[in-house]
Amino acid sequence: MTSTLHPPRAERDRALRPRAELRGAPVVPGWRNPTVWLFVAFVATLAGSLSYLWGTVPAGAAIALGVLARYLGFTVMHEAAHRAAHRDRRTNELLGWLPAVALTVTLPMFRSVHTKHHSSTNRPEVDPDMDVGRSPGWLRPVWLLSPLWTYRSRYYGQGWARTDADRRAQVVLDIATVSGILAAVATGHGLDLLVVVVVPLVLSLALLTLAFDYVPHWPYDSTERFHDTRALPSRALNVVLLGQNYHLVHHLWNTVPWYRYQQVYRETYDGLAAAGARVDWGD
Repeated sequence: MTSTLHPPRAERDRALRPRAELRGAPVVPGWRNPTVWLFVAFVATLAGSLSYLWGTVPAGAAIALGVLARYLGFTVMHEAAHRAAHRDRRTNELLGWLPAVALTVTLPMFRSVHTKHHSSTNRPEVDPDMDVGRSPGWLRPVWLLSPLWTYRSRYYGQGWARTDADRRAQVVLDIATVSGILAAVATGHGLDLLVVVVVPLVLSLALLTLAFDYVPHWPYDSTERFHDTRALPSRALNVVLLGQNYHLVHHLWNTVPWYRYQQVYRETYDGLAAAGARVDWGD
């Protein structure tokens, strides 16, 4: 009885589901895994940013590299959170941890909070990403940074940690972060801190939340599976946004890796359009 309550929707979901080979981490050697190469790019750009501390690059270049590193690293962390970065579970976790720390969170914390976003998309009382779209609009630059405090307030305050060990790991990271800031200021390294950590973190977070949280879900007017986010088809944006202009695909099938979003979008376009999904600019 329960399996036939919504047969049209069930049939639609089955018909639209991407081919098995397009879902999950690729069954290929590591050197052929795009997410592994994205991790390499993250490490290289982060190292380039940190080289400012040794006088190798000027402040402007260090900030730009730091922003780029965190921007690239977010996708690695995001893939790892969905266990789509690498087939080997341990390698998957290792890939996600360093990019997460660069954004001041642990991988388990991000996974828990991001899972809530997927399960409660556009529900203001639960969705942790909705604060980036709150009013008034003139405070948008502040709201774009809101994950720095809203993620923590919900993770700690609402008990979103999956295990005590996960919660303790985030506590340790938060203590280490605050201690590091105080130590840098106390020892006269405040400028270094701004150049290699604070400014890149603020700029990259604002860019990430604008591109991956605000634009794909605005105007937050639906909580329905096929209507709570959108796709903005573009070859250029597919490169610049690492596939997240096809955010609709990610929400529908979150085990599809970032580098396959465009292909899945093209293969399922007709069905998505028939379902009333926001599949194009202006939808």
